Amino acid sequence: MNLTERKTNTPLGTVFLKKIKLSERQRVFMTSNQKGEEYYVPALLSVAVTDGDGIPVMTMDEWDDFGAEHPSEVLPMFYEALSLNKISAEDSPEKE
Repeated sequence: MNLTERKTNTPLGTVFLKKIKLSERQRVFMTSNQKGEEYYVPALLSVAVTDGDGIPVMTMDEWDDFGAEHPSEVLPMFYEALSLNKISAEDSPEKE
């Protein structure tokens, strides 16, 4: 487990962004391909945002709901997770 960045003062309290495993990355892309591109953000956050023990803080569906109410919190975390995991536009789900 590689928790690299701590986020405080979020509606979720203190959370961490982590570098995801290759299998997690593939699962994010597969989910986005199967369910639709709109699930890319919650799919990535559901594996990359954890508590201090490395346990994901929310499921994909919970992130989807949470993001509807807190987009100003969710989108910056998403972009940081992309950067941390070296995921670029060329790596987008539709390319897989």
